[in-house]
Amino acid sequence: MKTAKWALAAAFVGALAMQSVSCAADPAKPAAEGHKAIVVGKDSSGKKIAVPAGQTFVVRLPGNATTGYMWALAKIDGPAVEQVGKDEYIPDPPPGGKPLTGSGGVSVFTFKAAKAGAATISLEYKRSWEKDQPPAEKFSVTVDVK
Repeated sequence: MKTAKWALAAAFVGALAMQSVSCAADPAKPAAEGHKAIVVGKDSSGKKIAVPAGQTFVVRLPGNATTGYMWALAKIDGPAVEQVGKDEYIPDPPPGGKPLTGSGGVSVFTFKAAKAGAATISLEYKRSWEKDQPPAEKFSVTVDVK
């Protein structure tokens, strides 16, 4: 019994060690060590935010892909910021566990503050096939990288 307890304790400590290594090595984590995670939402449109160099940050915007409208990166104006990976659409969790047709979600864009300077991120909410139509909404945020 004593051996089984020690084996269980060793397995638990090993699992914790592996978890901490996997978390530390995950480049998609939004916060650099010692920094708070920065998540930017619709209320930040038109504003300026400060981000330490080397840190990743996330822009989360509500939308409804079932209508054909999606948030898309229009441009990054300035060399201080770069997009990390591809954007992703996350549907809202269904109430009661039952998926609802037509329910909304959130578009998530991850960026990295690459170097000191400034950059403006511009996103547009539009249907990809409506090339001659203006976007239904626009979002922009200026990032000051220190």
